[in-house]
Amino acid sequence: MRKLKFILFIFILFTFYSCNISSNLYQASSINTPLFKDKKEFQMAILINDQTKKNKKAYSVDLQSAYSFQKNFGFMVNIQNIYQNKPEVNYSVNDEFRFSYLEVAPGYFKNGIFETYAGYGMGKTSFYSKNSLAEANFNKFFIQSTVGKSSKFVDFAFSLRASFFEFNKTNFKEKIDSEDVLRESDEFYWFGNKLEIGDKTYPFIEPALTLKLGYKQLKIVGQLGVSFCLKDIDFDYNKKTYFNLGIHINFSKNKDKNKIF
Repeated sequence: MRKLKFILFIFILFTFYSCNISSNLYQASSINTPLFKDKKEFQMAILINDQTKKNKKAYSVDLQSAYSFQKNFGFMVNIQNIYQNKPEVNYSVNDEFRFSYLEVAPGYFKNGIFETYAGYGMGKTSFYSKNSLAEANFNKFFIQSTVGKSSKFVDFAFSLRASFFEFNKTNFKEKIDSEDVLRESDEFYWFGNKLEIGDKTYPFIEPALTLKLGYKQLKIVGQLGVSFCLKDIDFDYNKKTYFNLGIHINFSKNKDKNKIF
């Protein structure tokens, strides 16, 4: 019970600390932690960080799904979507930042206490204003491992993910002088900063803590995570701590009769 109280205190603390949604080129997605115990289990979760204020919209949504198709082997599909208008102080409410990402990963699990998945993801990040348009497509390879414990009422997990992120296509258009059309440029700018990001791989280490509270198949899920790049980069990313909150559903019957924690 002391462990549970301590974990709850940490998560409540970081709920109030939850970071602002950024308009960075790289965004770390929430880590899916199904922690299967047997075959033919199916789980889904939706995690949301909504920081909309008056005439400024800002939100991120992570959709997670996972299925254990064989004993000790599973597969996951995850989607991330981020939207923000007026992404920086000097921009208007008509300027928009968008980030979309899809990943798939097969993996191995053991008795609901350990799992490891390796996968591939692809996505696109873009910024549009009345004077310019910037778009960047990217790929990501990753491997993640999770240790944890689950019961009827509480699931707790610690995850560590290594991500290898690279841009495969960039596009930048801007208005020249008093023209009304956007002209394509040979250079790439992101919020006024010239970047050279092609043909480079950026390695990230991303630890996360996940807590699920509820009863049997329906639980509230919160995840606290952070992202560290292992090399010098010339663009911003959300290296600050993030906290997402949502709902987790286990569509398989839970036969575990353990105590609360």
